[in-house]
Amino acid sequence: MKQWNFMPHAAETLKAYHTAKQVFESIHPGQRYDDEIFVIAHTIIQSEKYAYLQLGLYWWAVKNILKRRGFFINGEVESPAMVFAYTIPESEQATVYAAFAFRDWFLDHCFLEAREHILDNETGETYVLGDDAHEASFITTA
Repeated sequence: MKQWNFMPHAAETLKAYHTAKQVFESIHPGQRYDDEIFVIAHTIIQSEKYAYLQLGLYWWAVKNILKRRGFFINGEVESPAMVFAYTIPESEQATVYAAFAFRDWFLDHCFLEAREHILDNETGETYVLGDDAHEASFITTA
């Protein structure tokens, strides 16, 4: 089985997104995948404190997209460099799709609350993901 390339500019990302869109819209007539993908993403992210960690390096791009589209997510977008690196310019929907394709892999291979993500396989450079403002929105008082 071919391993998925999780880089946002990989050719298969847009192709896989369009395939998923066709499948979704054939199963759910009358619903537009291009709209629903944002609602689904926001629902998952807001469902659990550490769900955003599962999006890995795509987190800041997804947070940026959702906030610009009017979804509430606590805190600011803290890493413009990651937004730029992990946004697919041709399609915000494909960016969110790629983030959740990564999430599927992440859930199969990593600890649920892992924060460290590899930036460069050759050098071993890593990025430690954390969004204190988003996590703080889940703190409740008794």
